[in-house]
Amino acid sequence: MKYHYFSAALIISLSSCTSYQYVSLKSELDQTTESKHYYYQENVYVDFDFSGANFPMSIFLENIGSEPLYLDLEKTLFLENDVILRNGIPGNTGNISTFIKYEGQVSGVKSSDEYPNILYIPSGEKISMFYDVFGFPYNEVVKLNSTPKKERVEGYNYRVKSLELPKNQSPDYEIDFYFYTDSTHEDGYDVIATFWPDKIYTKNTKPTEFPFRNPNTFHTSQVNEAAQTAGYLTIIGLPLTALVLIPDFEEE
Repeated sequence: MKYHYFSAALIISLSSCTSYQYVSLKSELDQTTESKHYYYQENVYVDFDFSGANFPMSIFLENIGSEPLYLDLEKTLFLENDVILRNGIPGNTGNISTFIKYEGQVSGVKSSDEYPNILYIPSGEKISMFYDVFGFPYNEVVKLNSTPKKERVEGYNYRVKSLELPKNQSPDYEIDFYFYTDSTHEDGYDVIATFWPDKIYTKNTKPTEFPFRNPNTFHTSQVNEAAQTAGYLTIIGLPLTALVLIPDFEEE
């Protein structure tokens, strides 16, 4: 089994007024000089777009390798500071088409009883995945069989808990995105890259040229005054209480 992860820092300012914050992302791996798009192990082209007040995420994948790529999105995970936030399938629907949009002539989901949620990307083709980080419920218990962070997550019990934030601070939140490559297919790839903040710009008003569909920037907005008082993160009136999973650190 192989996991692929991408991480981005989400910076939230606890304030009574609306603020727009911009974080440029860069990769520890090589970039193309023309577009600054990111290549991983010369097989997969990946591109991020963070745009919107609720932190929706568009991830663009293109298989530039010579072999097809298989991704099991049912086993795709979000982790926040090494803690499982949720899995990639929205709720109990088991239907990844509800939040994934395809570009190009991709084959899409491989529909079968054996592999109901396998995303098949042929060589030379691309997809666009839209994911609303705070828009879907999660599975409370997620088991991992193999991952670079296995020792931190496997065997733990996870419970729902509010995310307490330090008052009068703008903490960094690292969100890791793990792609699971189905182990039954031997022609998948280990695609691993880590992103971190490069430059941070904070503005109190919306700029004239608002970033859109830019893989190097994202923005967040509309934080609540009650968040600063209570010490909890609130985005557009929606508390993160039901979206964060905290480990008990007790093995089963």
